[in-house]
Order: sequence, then structure tokens, then C-alpha cells
Amino acid sequence: MAGRKVVKRAYRNGTVKYRPEGQAEFDTAVTLERDGLIRRESDGFTVLDAKNLRVVCWQIGANESLRAKGLREPFPGFSAPSLNVIAHKNKPRQ
Repeated sequence: MAGRKVVKRAYRNGTVKYRPEGQAEFDTAVTLERDGLIRRESDGFTVLDAKNLRVVCWQIGANESLRAKGLREPFPGFSAPSLNVIAHKNKPRQ
């Protein structure tokens, strides 16, 4: 995973999202579940492909977003320093 770059996007409301460089959109639980990478359970999520960079990005983003709001991390042990992060550049508004 160390060789692949990850794009980070931080929003004003404290939400943080990560995605693999080259992927057009940021993943959500819906997209990851649709692609068979996670499964929604009554008490949270089951990760079906823990080594998939899309899943790791989603887990780290969830942790950072909830930590910024003073809430418990759903995926303890996942943090951004382990990723090769590049800044997300917003498109200029027209």
C-alpha cells in the first residue's frame, strides 16, 4: 500500500474523506457494499476485503470524521500517517 497515493478531502463540517489516486469519486458504505468489499450488519459493518485500499481509505476517513466530532472511532488502529496522502484540489467555481 505504501507505493499508492491517496487523495484527502477535508470538509468544513469536520468530515474527512480519502480515496485512491485515480479513482474519480470518494467511496461510501453504499459503494463498498455494492462492490462486495464490506457488509452492513445490525451493529456496524463487516469488512470483507481488509487489504483493499478503497476500504482502508473509507475506514480512516470514518475514524477522522468521528474523532473530529468527539465520537468513538468505529475502526480503532486506522490512521492517515500510514498512507501516502496528497492534497485534494477543489475545482474553481464558475
